[in-house]
Amino acid sequence: MKDVLVPLPPAGLIDRLASLRSQVDAAVDPVTRTSLAKQRDAMQAVLDRLLPYDSILHGLVDQLYALRCDLRSVEQDLRKCEAMADFGPGFIALTRTCLALLDERDQLVSRITIHLSHTPLAQDPE
Repeated sequence: MKDVLVPLPPAGLIDRLASLRSQVDAAVDPVTRTSLAKQRDAMQAVLDRLLPYDSILHGLVDQLYALRCDLRSVEQDLRKCEAMADFGPGFIALTRTCLALLDERDQLVSRITIHLSHTPLAQDPE
């Protein structure tokens, strides 16, 4: 399959990378894990070329990764409820938690965007 190249703001790349990191950690199937790890490593290489090391950004990325792991866990719990057709109070609480985590993710990505607006980027990430 041929790669598709699309423009992506640096904060979007960081968010996607955090998501891939959590997917790799959660993957049980070795083939899936290897495929996801390959994607993660390629994205990480682009990001490493694009951005200089920054301890503040590193902390924000760690927060985003932890949030993505929490979100993945809540999504798995929601799927279990759905599989059991259990849409009671537990499902509603999980849905609210999921929405709160998504809002928190959006806020964190915005903080990363603002932080990066003050960070010089490399001219050619290729």
